[in-house]
Amino acid sequence: MFIKGADVSSLREVESQGGAFYIKGKRKDALEILQEYGINSVRLRLWVEPYDHNGEAYGGGTCDLDTVIELAKRAKNLGMSFLLDYHYSDFWADPSKQFKPKSWQNLDYESLVNKVYEYTKETLKELKNNDVSPEFVQVGNEITAGMLWDDGKLTWKDDQVFGFDNLAILLKAGIKAVREICPLCKIMLHLERSADNALYRQWFDNITARGVDFDIIGVSYYPYWHGSLDDMQKNLNDIIDRYGKEIMVAETSYAWTVKGFKQQHDNYVGFAVNNSFKDKAPYPFSKRGQAKFLKDIFNRIRNLKDNKGLGVYYWEPCWIPTSEGTWASQSAREYIKETHKGHGNEWANQTLFDYKGRVNYALKEYKKF
Repeated sequence: MFIKGADVSSLREVESQGGAFYIKGKRKDALEILQEYGINSVRLRLWVEPYDHNGEAYGGGTCDLDTVIELAKRAKNLGMSFLLDYHYSDFWADPSKQFKPKSWQNLDYESLVNKVYEYTKETLKELKNNDVSPEFVQVGNEITAGMLWDDGKLTWKDDQVFGFDNLAILLKAGIKAVREICPLCKIMLHLERSADNALYRQWFDNITARGVDFDIIGVSYYPYWHGSLDDMQKNLNDIIDRYGKEIMVAETSYAWTVKGFKQQHDNYVGFAVNNSFKDKAPYPFSKRGQAKFLKDIFNRIRNLKDNKGLGVYYWEPCWIPTSEGTWASQSAREYIKETHKGHGNEWANQTLFDYKGRVNYALKEYKKF
C-alpha cells in the first residue's frame, strides 16, 4: 500500500491550546478529517525529555512518550499505520544540531551506546504494551551529519568524511533494539539534501560498508532548500540501483500563503518560508500551488524505479496558529543554542488547514491519488 502520510506530532499541543479543525463548516477531529481525505499513516517524533529543569515544556509539540502513545492510539483506532521518529534528543535534531539529551550528556561513549540500545528497547516495549507498536521506525532524524554529537558526529575535510565508525555503532545499537522488540517493523535511515547524489553515495557507501542493517532510505524534500523534483527523482532512482532499498519521503511541505496571522508573542520568529523564497519557489504560494506540488511529488515517488517508492509524509499539516503556540520556548532555545531566534509558530503557512483550521484545497489531492 502506498503511504499517504502526515506528521502530526504537534497536534495534541495545538488542541490543548484551543486549536480546532473544520470540514464543510463543522468542527471535527483533525485525524478523522485527514483519514476522510485518504491519509493512511502518521509520523510521530519522540523526544527524550522535552522539558526544562523546572518542568516547563519546550513547545514544538512537547513530543514525549505519553504524547506519542496518545496520538498513536488515535491514529491506530482509525486504521492508520505509524512511523516512529527517534530524535535521540530532548528537542529538535536536524543536520545543524544533534544535541544529546540532558541526562545523557556526561556518559562516556560505551555508556552512550548502551543507553541508545536500552532507551530504544524500553520505549518500544512501552508502545507495544499500549498496543501501538509502529510499522516503521526511524533511528535518528535527518542524520546527514550524524547524531548524538560529538560522539556520533560526522565531519568533512577535503571531500573526505570522518566519524562513520562511531555513528555506525550507535545506529546498530538502536537498530538491535528495534529488531528485538518489533521484528516485523521496517527501519529507516533518514537524511535531507535529497537531490545531492554525491552526498547520498558517500553516506550510504560508508554505512553499508560497516554492515548497518536497515530497510528504507528516508529523505526530506523541501523544494526551497533541496533542488528540483527532477534532481531529487534522479538521485532516488540512482540510490535504488545502488543499494536496492525502498524509499520514503519522511518530510515534505509547501506554503499556501506568505500572509501573516496575529501572533501574540513579542519576539515572533516569523515564517520559516516567506516572501524572500519566492524566487526559489517552483509553484505559487497559494492553495492551488500547494495542491499542485503535492500532486507532483506523489507522482514522482509513486513512479520511482522497481516500485521502490513507499510513500510520502507531509510535515505538520495540523500546526495551525494558537495564541501560545511556539516552535521553541526560551529554555528550549537555550538548550539547542538558538537564543538569537524568536519564538512563535513559524510553520502555520505550510499546513493543510488555513489559519482558522478549515480544510485547504490541497487535501483533495490525497483523495484523488
